[in-house]
Amino acid sequence: MILLTRGLPCRVRIIPPLRLRASRMSTAAALPTQAANARSTPTAPPCASYPNTNSSNVPNTMPPGFKATTADLPTFRLPTRITNSPSDLALGKALISAWRQDGIIQIAMDTSHKQNWADARAASRAFFGRPHAEKAACVDAQSFAGYIASGEEVTDGVADYSEIFTVMKDLGPEDPRDEVGGLFIRRPSQEEKFANWEKSAAGLKEDDDGWVYVPPVEGVHTVILGDMMQYITRNYLTATPHKVGLNTRERFAIAYFHEPSFQALLKPFTDGCGGPAEQVLHDTEGIHYGTHFTNMFMRAYPDRITTQRLLAEDRYPMLQRPELRSMGAIPAA
Repeated sequence: MILLTRGLPCRVRIIPPLRLRASRMSTAAALPTQAANARSTPTAPPCASYPNTNSSNVPNTMPPGFKATTADLPTFRLPTRITNSPSDLALGKALISAWRQDGIIQIAMDTSHKQNWADARAASRAFFGRPHAEKAACVDAQSFAGYIASGEEVTDGVADYSEIFTVMKDLGPEDPRDEVGGLFIRRPSQEEKFANWEKSAAGLKEDDDGWVYVPPVEGVHTVILGDMMQYITRNYLTATPHKVGLNTRERFAIAYFHEPSFQALLKPFTDGCGGPAEQVLHDTEGIHYGTHFTNMFMRAYPDRITTQRLLAEDRYPMLQRPELRSMGAIPAA
């Protein structure tokens, strides 16, 4: 379990299969969608439940001044173990169907998850309530982990005025291996699919119609897919654009990113994914996740001490070293 803790500056290497971001902002959040207005609820497998979280059973938390449809989403309940049983297979198909249709899924928390969430939220509030000098000390030239001040993060050339604390998996040299707001999402249509691993999709269609508001629900995780899942499935599953909207009071959010290894070289599946999947780009090299990750963070934090050190010491070419590309092509098939 990853905890947000108070202490000395974080010294963490950039090895990001695990990443956790706690943020405080005066915003609420959304997605673009194509299909959430006309949903046909699939038959529920034994390990899933579908109490829809629409506007009739959750408080109205949409930030003022936004035009969006409120999402009507199923909430899945995951088993404690996966055994390849018929119910597990049915659940997997239902999850994929929901991601393809809505661009987002909701997962019910169990008792331990709820306690972890309560503890993390309390730690987040305590940290962000501390004096700026104490928070600003939690930075490190060796990692993008730690405190990110309001206005430090840049998205599509525009400063983000939330405060953020990023936690990454800490592996030593000896180791071998909300209360306010929701999310706006917007499912890309067929002609809008974009290679977001080649160019930032930040701000894409932000002012267009078609956004769907996903309200926060107590005891529920909201889950969207990332750009690498879109890449390896050749757009069969897509990384759903999402945004936050200015709200009337503080919003605390904790986001967990489950990512490939820094050393991983990824390539698209050649088949499967429900049938022949479309070609997303003509390459034989694949994507080195460490390079993708580094580019993403250097673009978001151009003035951070970590970025400045990478550039000043000419460390970026180190990403070409074989030991940082040691995991081969995934998937090889």
